[in-house]
This record gives sequence, C-alpha cells and structure tokens, in this order.
Amino acid sequence: MTYPFDCITDFIFVETDISPADVILVPGADHPQLIEKAVTLYKQSLAPYILPSGGYKPQHTLENARFSLEVLKQKDIAFNKVILVCKAGNSRRALLCYQSEFPKEVEFLTGSISD
Repeated sequence: MTYPFDCITDFIFVETDISPADVILVPGADHPQLIEKAVTLYKQSLAPYILPSGGYKPQHTLENARFSLEVLKQKDIAFNKVILVCKAGNSRRALLCYQSEFPKEVEFLTGSISD
C-alpha cells in the first residue's frame, strides 16, 4: 500500500547498490557507526581508501565535500566512482552537497546507516 508522503521518503532516503569504487567518503565521521560501515566496505575490497571528514565540532556537509575534494586532488587519488557513507536521514543532503562540489562525471554510490 502506498501513502501520500511516500514520495518524500523516497526523496530523502537515498541508498544505492554498492559496487567497487575509487574511494569511500565519510562526512560526519565523528559517528562511530559511519566509520564501522566504511571499514566493512573497505574490508570487502570495495575501495582502496577511506576519507573521513567532519569531526568533533559541527561542520557543514558542503564544507566536508569541499575539503574532501581538495584532499583527493592533493594526494592524487582517483575519484571517478565514490562510495558516500552517511546517516540515512542525511543521505540526500550529503549526496547533493557532494554532487555540487565534485565534477559532474563522478558517480556516487550511497551506503547509509539508520539514524
């Protein structure tokens, strides 16, 4: 049975199938569950790098995207295909922020955890 607000739920909560990528990005890395999910994906050989961002103080997701892109470029790490690990309730916002900062041709896969 569908409900009138299902379209809103489908928009906010984004999760894709995860396949091998160049890097795993973790905005809001001060949440242990996010790092645990990223490590699980790393141990499954789905990406050779994990790049956390954020931390002990509040930091905007858009800044996380900007700083992550800067680090990837400085370290010469490929980022054609990226796994974005985030909280389920923030998945659309995180995806939109990263898509706005990264080149348009970058493919984003989202793996989220329950809030």
